Formats: sequence, C-alpha cells, structure tokens
Amino acid sequence: MARAHRLAARLRREGRWLVNLLLPACCPLCRRPLPEPLRDFCPDCRQQLLLQPRSACVCCAEPLASASQSPHRCSHCLIDPPDFLWLRSAGLYQEQLRQAVIAFKFHHQIGLARPLARLLLHTTASDIATFAPTAVIAVPLHPQRLRQRGFNPALLLAAELAKILRLPLERQALQRNRATAPQSGLDRRQRLGNLRNAFQLTSNLPPQHLLLVDDVATTTATVRHCSACLAAAGHQVAVVTLARASLADEQPTCY
Repeated sequence: MARAHRLAARLRREGRWLVNLLLPACCPLCRRPLPEPLRDFCPDCRQQLLLQPRSACVCCAEPLASASQSPHRCSHCLIDPPDFLWLRSAGLYQEQLRQAVIAFKFHHQIGLARPLARLLLHTTASDIATFAPTAVIAVPLHPQRLRQRGFNPALLLAAELAKILRLPLERQALQRNRATAPQSGLDRRQRLGNLRNAFQLTSNLPPQHLLLVDDVATTTATVRHCSACLAAAGHQVAVVTLARASLADEQPTCY
C-alpha cells in the first residue's frame, strides 16, 4: 500500500512537470508568461494589484485626501465607531485589482480565489498575526442572491484564507435573513439603512476572535452590520477585503 502511494505521488509530480513544460504558467490577468512559475501574477500586474493610498484611516482603511504624518481615524469612524477592530485590504479598487475583482465576481473566474487570497495575505499577514484569529467567517449572501450568482465570492476567499492560515471556517454561523436591494447607487446613509437587521447568527459560537472576509469595502456598511451582529454575541472582529473602494470608484458592476 505504501509503495502504491509513493508511486501515485511520483506520477502526480511528473504530471505537473509535464503540464508546466507544455503549458507554461501565465498571469491570469494579462496572460503573459510568468517569469517565476510559483508566482500568482506577473510583476507588472502585482504592482498594480497592491496599489495603496497615500494615507488611510487606521480603523476602516478609508483613503484620506491628505497625507497626514500621524495615523488617525476618519470622520466616519470618529462619529460612528464600527464594531470591528480594524479593516485591511490588499489594495485600492483601481487598475488591475478592479479588473480582477470584476472577473472573479461577475465573470465567474472562481479560479482567481486562491491567488487573490494569497495576494490579500501579502498586505495583511502582520495585522492578522497580531489579531490572532481563531476562525474565519465570510459575509453571507441571501439564498435568493446565491441562486442567481451560483457562488459567494466572499466565501470562496474565506475558504482559501482559512486553508492557508489553518483555521476553521464558519460557513453557516452568520446568515443574511432578508433580501436587500443592491448597494450600488445608494449613498452612505441609504446603504446603512438598507442592511439594518439583515444579518443574524444561527449558531451559538463561543466568543472568539473572528476574521470577517468580504470582497470589496466601499462605505463599510456591510461589514459594519455583520460586525455588530457578531460583537453582540461577544466576538472580537477584524475585517479583510480584497479591495478598498469609495463611492466615486463605483460602477454598476460593483456593489
């Protein structure tokens, strides 16, 4: 039996070598051959994917107009502090990251989940390590929306992050209990009202450190409501998203 396992492992290794020889790895965004096969994206795309603001809120990562020397909170987090401890993103919802998110969410390129999760960890690993999460949880979709799309992008990202971090993934603990209108086209106040009482916990998880995952944060209305629901049950929450956007960045395909 052990010999058969070793033979199967050898065949898998040789099979991967043959595939790499005949079909060299390409960047999933620009399709150029990767200079290093173990890389997820080419250097040019990677640089654009990780585009960061000059200055950002230390709590919600909202890009700030002026580059201040001292870290501080934005006006929204000062006036209405969220229930999450912090939010971090891989980069700004611009350039290649915008294209990657649209391809992932709207063109069903779910194979991007793993490389995008690794990209997200590139910029958030230090904060995640300090937070020391005990489980990963995704922003849920309403069943009606899930049937329309066929998958939950946030859950795919969360599953990859949980696998890499070797943490349990809480798939059903948080649910969206009512269908809501798309957030696109709504202002900040409307978005917060649109999601009021839209989420609920469906299991009695013991209080722990939960890493909440979403694809894009714009006004943070969604993760604010999810975090409030989790915090009410005694959980500590930190948030990671693929991209940080603003209302000015939005197009009909982002909500």
